[in-house]
Amino acid sequence: MLFKRKVSVNEYCTTRFDLLFSAEQAERWLEIKRSSPDPVIAAIGAEFYLKHLRAVHFLLLSMAVRERYAWESDIMMGLDVCSRRYLESHKSTYEGNLAELYYQRYRRSNTLPKNRLFETAEFMLDCLCDEKCSQESVLALQEQLDSACASFRADFREIKLIP
Repeated sequence: MLFKRKVSVNEYCTTRFDLLFSAEQAERWLEIKRSSPDPVIAAIGAEFYLKHLRAVHFLLLSMAVRERYAWESDIMMGLDVCSRRYLESHKSTYEGNLAELYYQRYRRSNTLPKNRLFETAEFMLDCLCDEKCSQESVLALQEQLDSACASFRADFREIKLIP
């Protein structure tokens, strides 16, 4: 595509964040949790599970934008402002704090980016399950996170973010 549709960073992030907090998305994630063959995953409290998933998806969206627009300070500032305002307006600062925790862990990783998703999945499940979940559960979550990243990257093939 020669000409990409221009979308403000605020509009893009708000649309994506609305999806993360939608009842439909929550139900999809909870269905995945309920269908897990790992009893430790199935036993996690629904709200606790959703807060962590939202935080990880905030991290992944942020990383996808940073990957594509790292040198465009207006876009990066818009991302930070939009994220902060969105979380504050939805009284979701807990997710913001978790996202920061995941971001710090992600940044400290010395592995290749693909392996960072495995480490992020493993860290999330360690936090949720006190290191008692199966390796298969970590791999299933990594696959889910890979899919989210692919979706974010696909957006940038069709749109160009503007301040």
